[in-house]
Amino acid sequence: MRELSTTRGKTFTNAMTAMAWLLLCIGSSYAQKPVPAAPPQGGTPTAPPQSSPMGPPPETLAACKSAKLHQACNFTSPRGAEKGSCWQPDASKPLACRPERKGPPPESLAACKNLKAMDNCSFVTPEGLAKGICTPAGDAANALGCRPKRR
Repeated sequence: MRELSTTRGKTFTNAMTAMAWLLLCIGSSYAQKPVPAAPPQGGTPTAPPQSSPMGPPPETLAACKSAKLHQACNFTSPRGAEKGSCWQPDASKPLACRPERKGPPPESLAACKNLKAMDNCSFVTPEGLAKGICTPAGDAANALGCRPKRR
C-alpha cells in the first residue's frame, strides 16, 4: 500500500508542476501584449485620424474637417491645386475631399498622341513611371489615353 500512495504522490506532483508551468507561460504571454490606451471621457479619441495606405490622404481629410457632405472643397496634392467635393464612403468614415476628374490626366493623353489603340505606353506620375496600354479616353472624340496596368 505504501508504494501505491508514493506513486500517486509523484503523479500528483508531476501534474501540479506541469500545470504551474502552463499557467506561468500563459501569464507571461499576456504580460507581453501592450495594453491599448483608454479613450478620453466621452468615448472619442482626440488624435486626428491617420491615413492608411488605402485611406484618403491627410490633406483631403483636412479640407473637409468643418464641411458638410457634397460641399465644395480644395486641397493641394502632388499634381497641384485640386478642387472637389466632400464625400464619405459610409457614416463610420470621416469626410474627405474627392477631386473632380474630367477624363484622364494630360500626361496620359500625351503618352498616346501618336499611337494606336492597344499599343504599349508609359507616362510619369507623382508616384513614378506608369506603364500601360492606349485605350479610348472617355468623352474625347477619337482620343486615346494611357491606362496604367494594375499591379
